[in-house]
Amino acid sequence: MRTLGDHPDSDYYHVISRVVDRQFVLREQEQEFFRQLLFKQAAFAGVTVVAWCFMSNHFHFLIEVPNKEKALEGWSDNDYLERLKLLNSEAFTRQVLAEIKMWKCNGNKKGVHRAAMAVQARIFDLSAFVKELKFKFSVWFNKQHGRRGTLWEERFRSVLLEDGEAVRFCAAYIDLNYPAFGRLCS
Repeated sequence: MRTLGDHPDSDYYHVISRVVDRQFVLREQEQEFFRQLLFKQAAFAGVTVVAWCFMSNHFHFLIEVPNKEKALEGWSDNDYLERLKLLNSEAFTRQVLAEIKMWKCNGNKKGVHRAAMAVQARIFDLSAFVKELKFKFSVWFNKQHGRRGTLWEERFRSVLLEDGEAVRFCAAYIDLNYPAFGRLCS
């Protein structure tokens, strides 16, 4: 059995981001949608959410990110494109999948390969994962609340946790905050 934080082919990051002006806007409904989106995006991105905590104006994640080079060994264009099906509930993804199907039928190997490489750039990458997660949540949040503009104060912060002990301490810290889920806490 592997110990948390001691996987040689992964890096662990403590990720934090705050709402603009540190407003208390992440209530129970928002946190639940964010949680669902978090795990859907993590599955697509190939990262593992080890621990998470949503507060009313920020979040904490402990994310395990596999070594991209090792994780992608032996992947084909079809493997990348299959990954898109994890986001099949999104209209844009369905449109892209339809275009790829058409390109395959027409023998457009270059178009298929370009689409596969676009997916490759988005997986096993912490920055791409968090950027896409925050963007999708912001679009949903703004639509739900009739607002426009940025939701997040700035780019997310991440700290590389360099040993198993640091990973375990970070997980414990996030876990200690977990009861705040769904309550208005800062």
